[in-house]
Amino acid sequence: MSWETITNIAPAKAAAIPPMGVGVACRKLGTRKRGEVRYIRITIAPALAAKLCLRTDKIGLRLALGSGPHAGKIALSVDASNGNFMAKKVKDGGYFLTINAASAAGLFSLDFPSFGAVAEMLPPERDKPPMAAFRASAEMLEAE
Repeated sequence: MSWETITNIAPAKAAAIPPMGVGVACRKLGTRKRGEVRYIRITIAPALAAKLCLRTDKIGLRLALGSGPHAGKIALSVDASNGNFMAKKVKDGGYFLTINAASAAGLFSLDFPSFGAVAEMLPPERDKPPMAAFRASAEMLEAE
């Protein structure tokens, strides 16, 4: 009788989040009735959160997809008006927000590898909150 050793292959680890950047990952949850819920989770590093003036436990964020010279970039800025994404504070001082499947439809894929990206602060506009942008991966931008 012989034995063949089984190698333990650890699952892929989440991409590291740069100190002045974001981490982006696809997630899915199983549900009893609907089967599966898919979404994108964006984690904002504490240093970037401070630059964007994120201060409260929950805060509205506006997401914008760039075009022209900003093609392939996603911008983040504080905006408390209705219809924007709600960012929630985590223990380390960073924040996270989710983009559900309906919001991602036609814009983003819901099946791409996790990645971390450095965000750049955009030049301030008069009477506007600070804005930062990061480059999305090519796989993320392959809309279904």
